[in-house]
Amino acid sequence: MCYAGDGILKYQAADHDPSLGTDQRWFLDVIGAQASRARRGVFLWNIESYEDIETAPEGFPASVSTLYSVAAGFKSNRILQTHGFDDATKVVFFDYSQVALDVKRCLVEEWDGKDFPSFVRYLFERFPHPETFYQLWDNKNPDDVEWHDIERVCERELQRWGGADSFQDHWSAYRRLEHQYVCCNLLEDASNLIGCMDDRPGAIIWWSNAFFTMYGNWYYTVAHRKQAYDYWVKQLAERNPGLYLLGADVNNTSVNCVRAGDYWEQYRQQGGDVLRPCRVYQTAIRM
Repeated sequence: MCYAGDGILKYQAADHDPSLGTDQRWFLDVIGAQASRARRGVFLWNIESYEDIETAPEGFPASVSTLYSVAAGFKSNRILQTHGFDDATKVVFFDYSQVALDVKRCLVEEWDGKDFPSFVRYLFERFPHPETFYQLWDNKNPDDVEWHDIERVCERELQRWGGADSFQDHWSAYRRLEHQYVCCNLLEDASNLIGCMDDRPGAIIWWSNAFFTMYGNWYYTVAHRKQAYDYWVKQLAERNPGLYLLGADVNNTSVNCVRAGDYWEQYRQQGGDVLRPCRVYQTAIRM
């Protein structure tokens, strides 16, 4: 049987396919979960590092005007904390998972910033598995995850902030900001998000590895992903040349500490070659 493309949806780990070895079955288990569920996925914490956001770029204004961010974990909050924000700062969440946006809205509107493990229990009930695909570790789900691991991850996050009090102070101010939620798949059509953007100075966009996910690599060719990425960075540069970029390109190469206009110019000159990626970053991180 062919499992390429949509064929992965026919794969069932419990079925016995004598043509598959142990490693092949493991691979299809992982890919099958992402291919069939990523569009309703939720990241409560970030897998990627914060190292690329702990210091604002040289010349960055005193506060963020607008943060455009994928709806994943608390990295967006850390960007605001390290780059500065005020009452006029606006947050625009975007994602190809509507439930990820719904969870973000729930956090902003209902969580007080205290005792996240207890709120995670509430989220698991409010947005139940398997309808919601929680991106946990080791292919765990809300039914079999060890709760002490949840608590450990929550504590690790607080340590990044210098403790629970520091995080709660941030969260209390953050909740008062204007928030907007936009559902869009950057690999298909980014126009919903592009249309929300303005040219205010001090804006930042973080798209993580949206152009190099397991879902994207499985369903889209390299040529398609490159075309989508080329369109993406061109539109950002045209919409707001001064927009600060954070994420990864179609080769999963870091992009940070650079403004959209400058990045687009360098990217065009280098041609976006997949064998010789455009390396424009201050800090390289693994996505």
